Amino acid sequence: MSANSICKAFLALQLVLCFLSWHTAVGLPAACPVLEPVQCPQRPVAPGTPPVPKPPAETLEQQAAIIARLQDMLAADNALLGSASSSGVFCMQQPLHQQQVGEQQGIDSNLQQPPSRTTGTNTTAVYNGPRSQVNRTLTFLNSSRIAAGVDVARAGTLSWVSSPCLPPPYTNENLVSDWDQGRLIQQSYYGCPDGSCWVGHPWVWNPVQGGSWENKRSITTKAELTQGQRIYTEGYPRNWASQELRPEIVFGSEYTLGADGDHIVAHYTAAYNGNITHPILDQEVPAVFVRRPFSVLARYEGEQPWTKDENITYTFPGASNAYGSFSESWVAWLDPETGTGIGVYQPHATLFTAYRVPATTEASDMPWHTSYSALLVRAQFYPGMPTFEYEAYIAVGRLSAIRATLEKIHASLAPAGKAAAAARPLQHAEGVQPMAGNRITPTQF
Repeated sequence: MSANSICKAFLALQLVLCFLSWHTAVGLPAACPVLEPVQCPQRPVAPGTPPVPKPPAETLEQQAAIIARLQDMLAADNALLGSASSSGVFCMQQPLHQQQVGEQQGIDSNLQQPPSRTTGTNTTAVYNGPRSQVNRTLTFLNSSRIAAGVDVARAGTLSWVSSPCLPPPYTNENLVSDWDQGRLIQQSYYGCPDGSCWVGHPWVWNPVQGGSWENKRSITTKAELTQGQRIYTEGYPRNWASQELRPEIVFGSEYTLGADGDHIVAHYTAAYNGNITHPILDQEVPAVFVRRPFSVLARYEGEQPWTKDENITYTFPGASNAYGSFSESWVAWLDPETGTGIGVYQPHATLFTAYRVPATTEASDMPWHTSYSALLVRAQFYPGMPTFEYEAYIAVGRLSAIRATLEKIHASLAPAGKAAAAARPLQHAEGVQPMAGNRITPTQF
């Protein structure tokens, strides 16, 4: 969230006033504090953030050419999956380097180095400055297919995802945008207006796992490391706009790798102990910021989910939030040249939102540029609620590999497992009437 974060206003400030979920119970009426009108001064988005240009988006001809190329790759890879060992699709290279987090002595103080990088992968030839405004010490979980780097000191944000299986220039390179505390892959929730301001607009209660817009860090209160197999943290987030710590909500994060070492399992919890009943809103499960070269958003919205149907929808989001639906609860950001990218699956997500900054025809890799998406569920935070809890699954590679991995996860989730992966606090009090009102009509893909 840097200059691009103004776009999130379209998500955070739509107070959705009808509860739509797979549960029969309805939501609690919001009880937001009555506040005086807020006059928000105009101010820079974040210290040192360069201006974001706004060149035109891809033309229809460019989009058609990219889609045709990606569809050809998908068809070829699926044919390979059907005729040979899947290892040829999932990992076409041997790992260049592997380290286990269990080798580390002391989770809080010793730096675990990331997997070794290939040379000559910096695609930002005209920019020689830092890749991030934040100095991070990351702790890693690695397999021969994927690596997860966790910022234990900042309540456990997922700050690094890489793979030795990706082709240059992405071999063992971080795919996550980590320019500031609001990027990354992390928890972020929305509630009542709170009198704060963000980029010249009134903002809301918005605890963010990494920290605030001026890069004030969150606080870790507990960290556990299990011999290269598990990283667990608890901590207090910061309110994004007003920047204070929010001790009334405790974020928990547990990271493991899948049994085959081909995906990351992120188990997130948010234990709310506040006394305000926030409205039912679209909540990100989780917020995902990746590097801008991954510029094509893929999803499946056909009528034959989880059947390897190749009728994939590819879209090219603009610079403000747009919304879409799917019939398989995942989205993936792809590089239009190599066809590789990163996909995120949350079994009970019903919608998604996305944008790109800038919405340019060139896949710039300036560190403050980004592609953002979030799978969404409808939920609220209220006194006495159960812990908000869900699991998200992250895979990398070409779309055929990403989708095959997520399909395997989907098939493994028996009804009990699917319930465990759901956002649990959507079970609200019985007999409470839905709030009246209208939903702001979003831009649709």
